[in-house]
Amino acid sequence: MGLERRLGLKDDESLLAVERASPVTLILPGILIAALILAPIFFLVPLLRLELLGKILIGISETLGLVFGLRGLVKWRMTILAVTERRVIIVRQSGFFDRHVTELPFSRIQEVAYRVSGMGATIFRYGTLLIESAGSDEPLAMERVPHPARLQDLITELQGREGGRGEFGEVLHGISKMDARKLGLLKAEIERATRALPPDERA
Repeated sequence: MGLERRLGLKDDESLLAVERASPVTLILPGILIAALILAPIFFLVPLLRLELLGKILIGISETLGLVFGLRGLVKWRMTILAVTERRVIIVRQSGFFDRHVTELPFSRIQEVAYRVSGMGATIFRYGTLLIESAGSDEPLAMERVPHPARLQDLITELQGREGGRGEFGEVLHGISKMDARKLGLLKAEIERATRALPPDERA
């Protein structure tokens, strides 16, 4: 429920898929961060011989490791691709206080493709999802998502349903969400407008 609220979903809108970068892609950054944190332990004696300078170097290494580690975890956790029955939402978290949200209704999506590049991506089945939209020169890219082919199929299928509805379908979709009172008012308005038409233009 918290994620749905953060994404600003409507009451009648539900999440169909939520993807983050494949956890496998965190291994190499994790090793580098662990090296920053653990390095002072292996060089503790030589560093302590430097007295104040050694303590400063230990503090810097530990602080950098913790900051980079926390930043990477926040970035991975908060950067997501969400698919609902109406749209695609991509949230990019670049830092602790830097977030960019892009929403694409299916009506604006022109093409969905994916790219798998490299041995690691092929083995662990992750890649880049590319979404081309109307009015944009560059495709919207979500990198290192697991099983991008599945996401492509899901978005293409939903896009086909949305595109098949058209404007008249949107009207019918809106009518289907009305309660009895609103339907009664709509019916009365249609009858009033029909009676106002010339006899030869009435259905």
